[in-house]
Amino acid sequence: METGRFCICIIFLVERFRLLQLYIIWWPTMPMHFILASIACALREDMFGRSSFWIVGGDGWAYDIGYGGLDHVIASEEHVNILVLDTEMYSNTGGQASKATPKGAMAKFAEGGKLTQKKDLGQMAMTYKNVYVASICVHVNPQQAVRAMIEADAYPGPSIILAYSPCISQGFPMAESIQHCQMAVDSGYWPLYRYNPDAAASGNNPFQLDSRKIKGDLFKFLAKDGFKKSCIIYESANFYTSTSTILD
Repeated sequence: METGRFCICIIFLVERFRLLQLYIIWWPTMPMHFILASIACALREDMFGRSSFWIVGGDGWAYDIGYGGLDHVIASEEHVNILVLDTEMYSNTGGQASKATPKGAMAKFAEGGKLTQKKDLGQMAMTYKNVYVASICVHVNPQQAVRAMIEADAYPGPSIILAYSPCISQGFPMAESIQHCQMAVDSGYWPLYRYNPDAAASGNNPFQLDSRKIKGDLFKFLAKDGFKKSCIIYESANFYTSTSTILD
């Protein structure tokens, strides 16, 4: 070191006054533009955190026509977050039945009541054991929804959040959305939960049920929903048919 001249670049994060990096750049051997470029890269890296990637889509895509791609993403170990807005039907195209539609519900292409059960996307994702899964309803418990999204973003792997999102095609006034969501959660129709694989690593139960004790009437909730009202009739008809077969 002949001249002993060097430049020490200390970069601070102004918001927290925390020392981030100590850059030692030898002045005689490096041009000025390279020094400035190095400082700029350090600022971009340290002052702006990692990117948060979110894929947002409806249930028609997540449960049905796009499920192959979604399953490929959650089966990977990439840090990607998925938010599914579950309306339980193809809302944008007129309310057709999808794999998110509950059994017995009346929708287009299922006028007599859907014959198959709703796909349990959350349970299917949990079988991978390395996917963060949550079921939320912003209208009922916004704190739980925010906490789930923060945990999902912090989890170092794939995550999927299912958000109950009623729409006008379900057959009730949108002005009653909050009351509708409250009845869905209180009756146990839409449970609120979080599944965090990191908890299992520390010996805790990864599944956390955030819903309170069921206090609502499921049949009353279904009866007030024009879309799901037929579920009661459908299941009652199946019950009487099965009972008659057993008695015979």
